[in-house]
Order: sequence, then C-alpha cells, then structure tokens
Amino acid sequence: MDITKIYSTSLKAEGKSKNTIKNYLVAVNQFLRAHNGCVDAITQESVDSFLSKFNSRNQTQNFKKNAVHKFLSFLLDRGQIKTIMNTKMKNVTIGEPEFLTPAEQVKLFTVLQSKPKFKRDYTLLSVMVFTGMRVSEVLNLKLSDVRDDFLTIKDSKTGPGKVYMRERLAPILSDYLEPIKGKLGKNDFIFQSNQKTRLTERMVQLQLKKYLRMAGIQKDLSPHSLRHTFAARLIKTAGNLGILQKALRHKHIQSTMRYAHIGEAEVIEAIEKSMNVPQKKQKRAKNSSK
Repeated sequence: MDITKIYSTSLKAEGKSKNTIKNYLVAVNQFLRAHNGCVDAITQESVDSFLSKFNSRNQTQNFKKNAVHKFLSFLLDRGQIKTIMNTKMKNVTIGEPEFLTPAEQVKLFTVLQSKPKFKRDYTLLSVMVFTGMRVSEVLNLKLSDVRDDFLTIKDSKTGPGKVYMRERLAPILSDYLEPIKGKLGKNDFIFQSNQKTRLTERMVQLQLKKYLRMAGIQKDLSPHSLRHTFAARLIKTAGNLGILQKALRHKHIQSTMRYAHIGEAEVIEAIEKSMNVPQKKQKRAKNSSK
C-alpha cells in the first residue's frame, strides 16, 4: 500500500480533522517527491536541504518542519528508518496578528453593503468577523449547519463544534439564505461560486483584497485576519483569555496567548480601578493663632 495512504489512516486514528490531514499530506508528498518517492533515500542532509527551502513565510516554515518531524516519527515507529532525523530549524516567532480597527471595519462593510452583487461576500465576511470562524470552516458550511442562534462546525483542525451566532449576524445570514433556500439541498454549501461549486480559500482571499482596495484600507490582510479581528474585539470587551480560547476553539491556551497584548491597556485600567486602597489621611495643621 502507498505509504501516504497508511500515514493518512494513522492521522485519522489520531482524530485529526480532514483539513489537517489534507495539509499534512501536501507537506509529506512534497517531502517524498524531493526523495523521488524513496524512503531509503532520506538522510539528515536531505532533510536539511528540504527544510531550507521554506524561509519566506514564518508560518509555512514552522508547519513544514512540524509536518516532516511527525512523518519521520511515523516512519521510525514502522521500522522504515533506523533513526529519527533532526529537524534543525528553529521555530521562528510569528508576528503579532494583523486585524481591522473599528474604523476600518466600518469602511470595509460600507463597501460590501454598497451593491446587491456583493451580498454573498458581505454575508460570508460578516460570518467570519462576527464568529471568528476560520475561512475553511465557513466555506464548509452547509444549509443543515445553520441553526437559529448557532452554526455547526463538522470539520475543523480543532474538531467538530458549534459557534454562537450573535443577534446582529442572524438577520444578515437569514436575508442571504431566504431567497436561495429553495435551490439548496440540506447538504449543499451555502457559499458557492457563480458555477455553483464550493468557493475556494484563494477566491475569498482575492475578493477580500479587492474590497480592501475599494475601501482605501492600506493593509495586506488575509481572510484569517478577520479571525484576528474577532479576537481583538472580544479580548477588549471580555478581558478574559479563557473566554477567548473557548470562542476561538483553541485546544491550547498558548495559541490564545498571542492576543494577550491587545487588551493590555484595558487590563491595566481595570487593575487600577480595582486597587481602591484608602489614602493616608493628611495631618491637620496646628492652629498657629493659639
């Protein structure tokens, strides 16, 4: 059997989501192609050579390293390599998340509401900003996943779950779905291309860049930046990393910690207000006329 199929089955047994497995397999197939599909050709030097090609984007570099390390551990457990190779690259520090300020959000959504033909994208980006869902999770939404006050997530890197649909979002989504409900089956994707196929993440990225230009926003943002925007707003209003972790569906609090600095000023203000220590009374001056 193909080694990648066996590896895929192993990842499924670990409970990895379809999306995570897909991304791991992309990295593993790249790694195997660099070795002409031959596991016996893997050496420390070949691992170093492969990883050295991924330096342009921090997140890509970290992901490739982790994917290769996990695959090598899998091969070691199966006895297909005799020793684990060292993935020498350091985990680089990922920069602070970029997000839309409140003023920029107003500009963007003013553009999205300006023309009826933007309705699909207005709804899609609203879902992302108001729920913090990942773009892949939003694009995988089917009609049966939409409830009155929450959305069901069936496939995600952090597993299945649901997100609360705040009052402001519910009518936006309802207004979008009402005219097309009769044309959709319960298992049809609610966000489709003009060809009636599921939108891709690349399509959303290109559309977002277009709307940002139209809104005069000079930021090179990705769809994931809308998740950061949700997080930035929530940490300022809640001031609680535990709440934010649950809202973002992070498995580990370390993933949530990167947003801690966003609410720093609010935390300092709250601490100052809470420290209501009685001031030392001033001694009254003695009456000198006595």
